[in-house]
Amino acid sequence: MKRFITVLMFVSICAVGLSAQETDEISVGSFSDAFSGFSEAAAQSLSFNSNIGLSWSDAYIGNLFAIPPHFGVGAAAGFTMVPAEGITALFDTMGLTLPAAVGDLVDKFAGVLIPAAMVEGRIGGIGLPFDLGLKVGMLPAGTEVLDLRVEYLNVGADVRFALVKENLILPDVSIGAGYNYLSGYVSVANPLGSFSMDIPVGNETRTLSFETGDVGFGWNSHVIDLKAQVSKSLLIFTPYLGAGVSYARSQAGGGFDAAVKVDGEAISDADVEELKTALKQQGIDVPELTADGLHAFFPAGGWGARVFGGVSLNIFVIKLDVTGQYNFTDGSLGGSIGLP
Repeated sequence: MKRFITVLMFVSICAVGLSAQETDEISVGSFSDAFSGFSEAAAQSLSFNSNIGLSWSDAYIGNLFAIPPHFGVGAAAGFTMVPAEGITALFDTMGLTLPAAVGDLVDKFAGVLIPAAMVEGRIGGIGLPFDLGLKVGMLPAGTEVLDLRVEYLNVGADVRFALVKENLILPDVSIGAGYNYLSGYVSVANPLGSFSMDIPVGNETRTLSFETGDVGFGWNSHVIDLKAQVSKSLLIFTPYLGAGVSYARSQAGGGFDAAVKVDGEAISDADVEELKTALKQQGIDVPELTADGLHAFFPAGGWGARVFGGVSLNIFVIKLDVTGQYNFTDGSLGGSIGLP
């Protein structure tokens, strides 16, 4: 089985950029706008990313009790991409500048790569011509990668029904349905130094201050996926092609994990309510404000469509799958390598 790959999520690039900046003040409006735009840009790619895995080359693996019995386990690793606009807008809106090295990476890939890695398995059905797949990828909360704290979960399952069974002339053809759940959070310690936010309240101005604190980015996505696939075994190769449509309910955003003060004093529940009311009156999307930080998460989602395809190299019981994906929704690309 291929070794599980520890991955650094795409927001590490954001974190690298933030760590290179120094700022004195960020407005609440720009903070909310930045993470709102980030959520919209990332949501489509998150649902796209959740579909990595379980794209086995064979459109149908056969009945469990056939001879030999049909089942397999393995691992997969891959990536999808957030378009560059979703990252650069986050920095522009908050008045920050991407360092040249990070900007070069964004320009080179026309976006930011989101890695994914998981173990997976598939087992043939009994009686009826179907198979079942299951995948899971996880990094527990508190995992440290390159000075970042990372948590990550990608789980999913699907069922595929064979419409056509492969013979000398015909390929395997199947249709399937599945569910995926993707979530994660990445934070970097104290990248902005000390900074503050001024909030007009009536005829006065109140100042939120953050002496030190982490900046974090989080996301989750529930995805229902429908797909169709065709494959044909040719000696030691199996080319395959498929298409899928997904419906996702996602949420993405982030903020500051820090002790919050208002006008130099520890913030109280009464202060929180007063500031939230003032922000609503100013027409600002009110972020989540507590004594422990300031966060803004926004819902996003909807329908997406993709095509995928590739080829596997089959040597005895070992298969090496290489898959490419194209997301019609935002024009982004994805790819994966599996060892089922």
